[in-house]
Order: sequence, then C-alpha cells, then structure tokens
Amino acid sequence: GMHVHLEYENLLHRSVFRNIEEIREVLKDHDQNNQDKMIISGIWTHFGYADEFDVDEYNMERDAWLNLINTLLNENYHFDMIHSQNSASYFRENQMLLPHHTHARVGIALYGSRPYSLINEERITQSLTVKGNVIQVRDVNKGDYCGYSFAFEVKNDHTQLAVVDIGYGDGILKSRAKHEAIINGKRYPIRALMMSHMFIEVDDEVHAQDEVILYNKDIRIDEFTFKGVGANSEQLSAMNHDSLMKEYL
Repeated sequence: GMHVHLEYENLLHRSVFRNIEEIREVLKDHDQNNQDKMIISGIWTHFGYADEFDVDEYNMERDAWLNLINTLLNENYHFDMIHSQNSASYFRENQMLLPHHTHARVGIALYGSRPYSLINEERITQSLTVKGNVIQVRDVNKGDYCGYSFAFEVKNDHTQLAVVDIGYGDGILKSRAKHEAIINGKRYPIRALMMSHMFIEVDDEVHAQDEVILYNKDIRIDEFTFKGVGANSEQLSAMNHDSLMKEYL
C-alpha cells in the first residue's frame, strides 16, 4: 500500500487533523481494517512561529505537538518517521532533533538563508548566486526620467545608468529593486526595474559586459529578508527557472 504521514494542524491551522481525537480515530480504524490499505508510516506537523521570539506561540505549538506525540507513543502507536522541525526550529533547538523525532525538514537553510537574524552568517553559507550583465552604460541628465511611469528622476547632469539584462520577469521582486547590486565588488543602487532589464546608477568604473550580482555570499538573500523585501522563500520561489540560465557547481 501507499505510505502516508498523518498531519497535525497545530497553530498553523493549515490542513488535516485538528486534535488527537481525530488522529486516534484514523489510527484505530486503520488497525481494525484488514483489507488492502495505505500504510501509516509517519506523523508530522509544521511550526509556524519558530522564527518569532517576541511571542510565546513557538513554545505553545512545540509543547502541544510533543504532548500529542508522547500520548500516542504511550498508547503503543508506532511511527517510522516523526518530523516537525523546519530550519528555524532546528537552529533554535541548537541543531538537535526534538524528542522522539527521526528527521528534520531543513528547507530554507539548504539554500543558504538564515531563518532568523540571530543566527551568525558563518553558520549558514549562501548556496546560490543570481547575476546579470551590464548591456550598456547610458549618460543621462538632470530632469530626465528613466524606466516606466517616471520610475527614476535623474538629479544630476551626466549621471551614468547601467542597463542590466535581468528584471522582474526573471523573478527579481520590485521590493528587492529598492536596494543595491554588486558590480566589480562595489555596491550600486538599483534605480528602476523592468520586465527583463533594470537601471543601476554607476560610476566610471562600470562598463558593458561587467557582471552584476543580485545575490551571493556577499549580498545574501536573508539580508533583504531582514530589510523587509520579502521572506527568504518568497525571494527564492519568485526566480524564473525558464528565463534564467542555470549553472550547477
């Protein structure tokens, strides 16, 4: 039969079983059913508050879950796999599994992003780079508008804007474009975002074909998470794998 894992909704209230009584009902029916059936091999929940330190909800959902697991195990139910910890919970528990757990679901940390800012950068290495290239550098003057709908008003004559071949169609969030990119080891401000291009204000050190870094170990995804751009997963999942060229190292 098909292996399934039972899900306890906990404080996230996203799906499936609301309490231990509902889980017991399924387990009892499963034990009494002698027909061909699914195999209940695991049980799990998801912590929605593991990255929140100013409220008690993580301890509440953690305690509720552990009480449920302890009760079921004391009633002689067995599960091959018990898992609940996301990256935030796993690091919050000093990279230790919770009691009776067999696995952790370390997701965002595998991509090199810290689930909360109290973790030192050295503990989680940024695992991907997102980059484009300068197509050309344009000389614009005070009063010029660049980008759609007056996106950027030029303040000084002979301002240099690099046109870069990556945009929101490739998955760069508009909120990310309010910050900087790295060119030749130096940070420059992004001034306007378009579907397949962006404008970056640069200086004489930037030229056509220079590499433009949006994310790497020196300009991390989680840096912009903590600046309010969007969750780590929001920035990552927006990436357009059809338009971006991929290189695996």
